[in-house]
Amino acid sequence: MNNDAALKEKIIIVLINNLGIVKGRTRLQKILFLLENEENLDSHIKFEKWQYGPYSNEISRIIDILKEENVILETVNNTIRGESYFYIINPEKQPEVDVIIQNLDAEALVKINNVIAKFGNMPLNQLLRYVYSRYPTWTVSSIWRGKY
Repeated sequence: MNNDAALKEKIIIVLINNLGIVKGRTRLQKILFLLENEENLDSHIKFEKWQYGPYSNEISRIIDILKEENVILETVNNTIRGESYFYIINPEKQPEVDVIIQNLDAEALVKINNVIAKFGNMPLNQLLRYVYSRYPTWTVSSIWRGKY
């Protein structure tokens, strides 16, 4: 794994760990986007203008890898609106995660915690409204454009 890929994984692991639980793929995508754009953390995650605003296929791939490696656990709930995804750190992997946190650049950790403090508990519709109003050029391809 190259340094960029390792950094991306570490950032996602630390974000999920420090949030405790990530409620939804969309939330994860938007918080990582805001980490890059609000806190200027150069995570090297590439975002695209997509059907639901800023989106990174890399995040989805990394989540799949972390699930395969049993670092994170995914729960899927069926709701009226479709499937809802929840992510937590596997408690069995917590010692490894703690080492990742200890070895992460202190400035990166502060930025992760800043974005969590600001957006971590924000209701999803409010988070989307924030992203859509603050970063309109990232939502030009979105099917939700005009709703938020």
